[in-house]
Amino acid sequence: MKVYNKKGLLAGIFLILLGLWGIVLDFRSPDSNTLVQIRDSIISIFLLLMGINSFWRAFSKKLQKRILLRNMMKEIV
Repeated sequence: MKVYNKKGLLAGIFLILLGLWGIVLDFRSPDSNTLVQIRDSIISIFLLLMGINSFWRAFSKKLQKRILLRNMMKEIV
């Protein structure tokens, strides 16, 4: 598989690791306040999903062309 977006790949890996780290911490040392624990779990899951999305998009040639086209249009305007 070819990587078309190296920054997206690195950002995806970082977000996945951050999300996994948050989930592990949520279960290792649970907070006494249930609402805080739920909030932290939701944030960790959101980070994990964003990381997976960014990681997946880094391998898509079609999406990379769209990003390059959008950036070229911004420079013109």
